[in-house]
Amino acid sequence: MERERRILIVDDEVNIRVLLSEELSPIGHVSCCSNGPEALRELKENQLDIVITDFKMPGMDGNELTKKIKNINPGIPVIMLSAVPPPESQADEIVVKSLIFDKLRTSINRLLNLSHSPVLL
Repeated sequence: MERERRILIVDDEVNIRVLLSEELSPIGHVSCCSNGPEALRELKENQLDIVITDFKMPGMDGNELTKKIKNINPGIPVIMLSAVPPPESQADEIVVKSLIFDKLRTSINRLLNLSHSPVLL
């Protein structure tokens, strides 16, 4: 039996965390964090399959968080959500928030090789 996929959502806006969590729960277990330090603790304590992070957050922004994630676990895919794409990022994918669900579905399927199990967004 295949292990349940673990998705981490990092966003300082509670409404975005709730929306993404509800939409992505059919894929697997979803954890949510409101900031970068929380996300790093979650990453160190749990085996995660993918991280979805906002770019603009107070304190540690999405770029800094992505760099730290890649230092801890270079193989974990990171999708960055942003109203405006950052000029430079180590994220595996950048999704402009206005296109969020179409692009996010495609990115998750590709990064987790879930072509046999479509995402229900």
